[in-house]
Amino acid sequence: MKTSRRLRVRLSRTAAVAVLAALPLGVGSVALAGAASAAEPTFVQDSQGRTTDALGGKHRVVNKPDGQADGRSAMAWFVAGQRFTESHHDGCNPYSKTSMETLATTTECPSGQKQKFDWNTDFVVSALASSGLNTTGLSSDLTTFTGLGSGAPYYHHEDTPQYDVVPNPGDLVLWTDPSGKSGAVGVVIDATSASHVKVVIGDINDKIATKWINPATSKVRGNPVTYIVTPADARQ
Repeated sequence: MKTSRRLRVRLSRTAAVAVLAALPLGVGSVALAGAASAAEPTFVQDSQGRTTDALGGKHRVVNKPDGQADGRSAMAWFVAGQRFTESHHDGCNPYSKTSMETLATTTECPSGQKQKFDWNTDFVVSALASSGLNTTGLSSDLTTFTGLGSGAPYYHHEDTPQYDVVPNPGDLVLWTDPSGKSGAVGVVIDATSASHVKVVIGDINDKIATKWINPATSKVRGNPVTYIVTPADARQ
């Protein structure tokens, strides 16, 4: 009986490895590799050029009529593919190259990274820059993000919610304190309605967070949604 039980366990493990090996790129083997090197900014896409976010949604870059990539869809594609970054909480800033703060270098961080400050805004700046969108004048002061393109303070129509704004992929959502300077900024990657919006937010407990939110009730770092911005193309 003991030999038979050991054999079953061995066969079960072999079958599990075989299943992982057979999964599409970005689902099995890549997921394990990403988790193993989570301190680095990790971008994952499949063989069709799609990125799969942490909740299973698939994203691809959309081209505009002139044939150039649409910057906002490119940003949604970029942030969706960053889902393994910093999940090991190593205290380093994976987006040091786009940091707007003076950060200390430490041997405890991977090459090219610096000591953690608060990489929430650095993550979004990296996404904007990689997608050809405007980053002019940005700083860790969240009020600087409101002037990136078109946008307006968020307002929830309690009696007529059908008039609430429905964000588009690539829009930015700001959760701020009353001053508008502190809080967090995230990137919209999907929306099925004004009350069901999928966002990706950097540096939530030292990792990338992907979640569905209702902007009317959502809070991040204790702050409500206060602004929604559609970033402008840097070439405009």
